Amino acid sequence: MTLRHLEIFKCVCESGSITRAAAQLNMTQPAVSKAIKELESFYSVELFERIRKRIYITESGAMLKKYADSVVNSYEESVALLRDKNHTKNCRLGVNVSFAEMYIPQIMENVQGKYADIDLRVVVDNTSRIEKKLFDNDIDFAVADGFTNLRYFEAQSLMTEHMVVVCSKNICRKKSMSLGELACQPLLLREKGSSCRYMIESRFAQKGLRVVPEVESVSSLSLLKLVESGAGYGIFPRCIVAENIENNTFIEIDLDDCDFSRCFELIFQKGKSMTPAFEAVLTEIKEYCANTSN
Repeated sequence: MTLRHLEIFKCVCESGSITRAAAQLNMTQPAVSKAIKELESFYSVELFERIRKRIYITESGAMLKKYADSVVNSYEESVALLRDKNHTKNCRLGVNVSFAEMYIPQIMENVQGKYADIDLRVVVDNTSRIEKKLFDNDIDFAVADGFTNLRYFEAQSLMTEHMVVVCSKNICRKKSMSLGELACQPLLLREKGSSCRYMIESRFAQKGLRVVPEVESVSSLSLLKLVESGAGYGIFPRCIVAENIENNTFIEIDLDDCDFSRCFELIFQKGKSMTPAFEAVLTEIKEYCANTSN
């Protein structure tokens, strides 16, 4: 079994056809079929089911594809790093929306101020999609919380962020309540797939409670506006709503039996090659978070 076998297998998976894979790889169809059979013989499993002249990946095939993606992507990355000197100055960072809203502008400014030759590219998305981008090697590193599967990644704690429950003073009936009482209120929450939503649902689930939001949105700004209008209760990082609480636009609700704190982590693929540019960016992120953690 060689790297070429995995490249062929990966191409067949992505194209969904031995014929199309052969065309993309500039190979003959029998040669591609032979490579797949050699892989199946090597692993002693069936990687594809062949039904009515079509192929369908098996459970074993899907498992192998995860490893093939990682191996082939690492190989392609090593070629790029060694052949293209400019590539060593590129750094692709993925961050979830919550982290981006409060912290990423200053981090980018710090990196650009100290390292003008580093091309830092940032992708902002919800945690589930950032996790997929990192797995697919579309980004080099991620800063997020709530990854569902860390099996293929290294994770380093960066900072703890405290979340608070707030509402408009117009609808505030009591400043302290239990999680069960909060569950009965109209909740204004981030969308499913976001780490914020995942963390909130986890806390409710620990008490045997189910979250049914009145409104869910990909935009924290829209949720803040809704809270201000009196539409319901929101759960936000304290740093986002600190000014609103201070000027009494929002009322902070104390929870008797729950803590909505969460931990942001720096996450990257196991075995990731560390270039000087990567090291510089990671150092800036770690230093910034160490000085900012609330």
